[in-house]
Amino acid sequence: MPVLFWIYGGGFYQGSTSQYNMTNLVEQSVKRGTPVMVVTSNYRVGPLGFPQGNEAQDDGVLNLGILDAKVALEWAQENIGAFGGDDSKITVFGLSAGSIIISILMLDPNFSELARAAILESGWAATLPLKYPTDNEAAWRSFVHGIPECASTIDNSTTLDCLRGLDNSSALLANINPQDAYGASLFPFGPVIDGPGGVVPDLPSNLYAHGNYTLLPTISGNVLDEGTLFVPNPYANLTTDTIVDVFIKNFSTPLIDAEVFSSSIAKVVSLYPEDPSAGSPYGTGNETFGLHPGYKRIASLVGDINFDALRRGWAQMSASAGVPTYNFLFSQPQPGYPPALGVPHGSNNAYQFGTEEPADLALATAIMDYWLSFATSLDPNDGLGSARPEWPAYDVDTEVLLQLQDGNITTIPDDYRKEKIDFVLENPLVFHH
Repeated sequence: MPVLFWIYGGGFYQGSTSQYNMTNLVEQSVKRGTPVMVVTSNYRVGPLGFPQGNEAQDDGVLNLGILDAKVALEWAQENIGAFGGDDSKITVFGLSAGSIIISILMLDPNFSELARAAILESGWAATLPLKYPTDNEAAWRSFVHGIPECASTIDNSTTLDCLRGLDNSSALLANINPQDAYGASLFPFGPVIDGPGGVVPDLPSNLYAHGNYTLLPTISGNVLDEGTLFVPNPYANLTTDTIVDVFIKNFSTPLIDAEVFSSSIAKVVSLYPEDPSAGSPYGTGNETFGLHPGYKRIASLVGDINFDALRRGWAQMSASAGVPTYNFLFSQPQPGYPPALGVPHGSNNAYQFGTEEPADLALATAIMDYWLSFATSLDPNDGLGSARPEWPAYDVDTEVLLQLQDGNITTIPDDYRKEKIDFVLENPLVFHH
């Protein structure tokens, strides 16, 4: 029986398998005559899963949450047969941080030993700007300082020993602030570059250039407004200078000349006009939702740099190598969210598990059928289950996406914001890609 292995998201500071009910997805697989098994596992998050700083680097305890997910996949590969699963037909799928983990694991040239396909939703290896563990030293010190039993160990580099000696892990989790030390990183407790032999040996773009990665058949996609949730202060006076300063702080890098870096940041910001009608949430004209007009501008920048450019780059790389990839853009209106968020990051999550909302049931069923068809045949178009449009594979000559929208599932060209996204893809070191 084919296996779907789910890795949840949560910004690397929250999340649990208990949040997800796979019943509808499994029932749909049986109903359409292609039964699958769904497996999921927990992984450590926050400072417990992603320690930062010099001490963590010296102790070799970086990227632990990713290693947790890898061990769970290894377990499935070794043992799923005992439960009726086919270890040669494991498709790993995830959203947000879960998709980032999968993409990072695919930096290993041997990842095909653990899975034969992947479904990547709103997350790629460099979605969170990949830095070095020492870059987030301040966030680690701030975290430990908030734990009375260990605050005194900060300056003598014994914080890890102290934390290991605590009995109450819930106290540690309660001290996690996902935006701690903002300015160095919006999410300081996440993946870092851990060097040769590590989980993240180098920037993905460098690894891709040298062939040090795995390409698998994939479904890969974004939601319409990926960036709206990640504008740090939507009520701020988001002028051009403010936006440039935010990006310089978050992408500052010793990898390229400082003057070249600054001019590149200024250039990318200049490509996104101060015109609200061009910003995100898209398709909302000059509406600013009571926020500074710069909100829609920076939301568009964040969405393209951290999500859409990476998805498009992955699609082009896969298609050029002749590896099947099917790309989507989820644009279903979301009346349950504030209008200023549009179709925000994560809003597609419930659909793949068979939402209970009657108004969304047809779209959810189609999405489940695409996923299940791909998991069983490596092609989302097996013709079983619900009637749904053909989903063409991404091709270097005809770069197309499948728009996922209720009553309007259709193919669209993957050429939106082309000049802007091309600039991002042409400057991977600037954006830690």
